[in-house]
Amino acid sequence: MCDKPIAATVWPFEEVADHWDELVLRSFIHEDGVRVTYQEGKVSALLDPRDTIAGFGGGKPLADGLAMLCGTLPAIGGVRASSRFEAELDDPVLGRTLSFGYAIEPLPIAG
Repeated sequence: MCDKPIAATVWPFEEVADHWDELVLRSFIHEDGVRVTYQEGKVSALLDPRDTIAGFGGGKPLADGLAMLCGTLPAIGGVRASSRFEAELDDPVLGRTLSFGYAIEPLPIAG
C-alpha cells in the first residue's frame, strides 16, 4: 500500500470525455542521474472511466469532490526502484498537460 499523490489541478471529466482515448499517460524515473521514460501510452489501454464508475457506484455518478484512482500502464524495462518519480497526463487535443512528481527516500529494512 502506498500514498497516491495527485496533481494540484484536475480537469472535469466533461472537458475530456469526447476525446478521452487521445489522452496520453507518461511517467519518468531517474536512473544514474538521468530522467528516463518509465511508462507511456494512451488511456485507451485502461478501463474506460465510465465503466469503472458504474461498477463502483451502481450506475450512480460519483459524488462532487470524489476522485477515483486506479489502473496503470506496464513499466518499460520492468518495475524498479528510483530516487524520483514523475508523471503526466497529456491532452493533445486541448494542448495541455497535468503533471506531478515526488522524491523517494528508501527506508531501512527492519528485522
